[in-house]
Amino acid sequence: MIAIDSSGEHAYPRPHAYCVGGDPCGSRAVVAAGDLSNCDAVRAFWQSSILALAQTPPEIWLNLTRVVRADTKLAACIVALLRRADRQGTMVHIVGSSQVMDVLDVCRMPPLPGYVAARKAS
Repeated sequence: MIAIDSSGEHAYPRPHAYCVGGDPCGSRAVVAAGDLSNCDAVRAFWQSSILALAQTPPEIWLNLTRVVRADTKLAACIVALLRRADRQGTMVHIVGSSQVMDVLDVCRMPPLPGYVAARKAS
């Protein structure tokens, strides 16, 4: 489920959303990578995620496995996405890097039922 636009146009890979399994009525995935402590990167992630949620999918996957830097802006964005998804009945699954987990721990985020830490390559 990792697909990243690394065209080199930006200092960070551009987040994007897509249908899981090609089903336009099914689940959505949003992929983001790189430095998500950058305001423009977090804004792009937010916009991709909101557009995916606007399709009212039954579930949405946030693939943050390739995030190399994160801070409280990303944590606030995740909280807002979780609240919006909950209001519309969309289940959120988050697969994140250790940097994402670290920032959520620093923010004292309660355990997220849909969070899965990415495994390190062996």
